[in-house]
Amino acid sequence: MKSENELLTEAILFANKQATLVPSGLRQPLLTGVTTVKVDPHMAQEYLDTMDIIITNLSKYLNDISAEGGYDNTEDSAMRLFQYIFDRTVESFYLELTGQGADSVNFELLEVGGYYELNLPDGIQLGINKIVGNVVDLSKDVYRLMQGEYYQSLSFTHWIRVYMFTAFSVAMHYVQEIDFEG
Repeated sequence: MKSENELLTEAILFANKQATLVPSGLRQPLLTGVTTVKVDPHMAQEYLDTMDIIITNLSKYLNDISAEGGYDNTEDSAMRLFQYIFDRTVESFYLELTGQGADSVNFELLEVGGYYELNLPDGIQLGINKIVGNVVDLSKDVYRLMQGEYYQSLSFTHWIRVYMFTAFSVAMHYVQEIDFEG
């Protein structure tokens, strides 16, 4: 039996590999593997620790509303959640890396599947708009991976935490590939 951390590592590695592929009908991969932004390890660890708390709290909240029938954990619902976590992570990590601080970014689950505006420069926002198809395809790939036996042995709280943390990880890699000057 694999531990939650082993499953998280497996999901992240799988997602990063899938993100470098060009999905059918799309022109470019989500991730190129070319890092343009160097990240201070101390700052990255602080950001990671903060996001771990946020994602853990969101997981517990989703577990509660799932128990009440407010979240159905279908592939479609999971895809919208993955996109949301990806978008908000891009926003918060960009703001953190540019010294603006990510404190202004709220991860509000009521926004999932609805309209929300990101606090990003137009060029970066346009870049995100161009890769929505990639993120959707990736979210489905990760969801399908996590329908496997080992992941299904996790409680819903831990399962959804791994799923959201995978979206977070890919988004962090995506931000590190953005040309902030361009």
